[in-house]
Amino acid sequence: MAVVRVRVACGSHDECTDSNRYTSMLWLSLDNSLSSPCALARMACNGCMRIELPPELEGLVESKVADGTYETTHAVVRAALILLAEREQADSARQERLREWAVAGFRDLDEGRISTLSVDDIKRTARERFLK
Repeated sequence: MAVVRVRVACGSHDECTDSNRYTSMLWLSLDNSLSSPCALARMACNGCMRIELPPELEGLVESKVADGTYETTHAVVRAALILLAEREQADSARQERLREWAVAGFRDLDEGRISTLSVDDIKRTARERFLK
């Protein structure tokens, strides 16, 4: 039996840690038996991550590959994660703008820049100005 020595980073399980806390030496035989089962998925794809999806999402991913929208399941997941990152970045920017507006509003209150007009008064004034 041929044996290959490989180094993987895990740190999730006691049997996968050594004195460095994150790296252990594993022995992998040609029949893929490992001394640590948690490293198999990482080693099989050189650092890839195994993701379990509920059936409805798995079906969606497979349908996107089947209809030719994406070439691989990896491409579908990658595109989804890129969209998630973009959405989170946009949400973060929107939250920052809201914080800035709130700070400006409270500053105006503190400095006495307030109005006693009601919403109806503001609407009426806007109609009078812009509908002439």
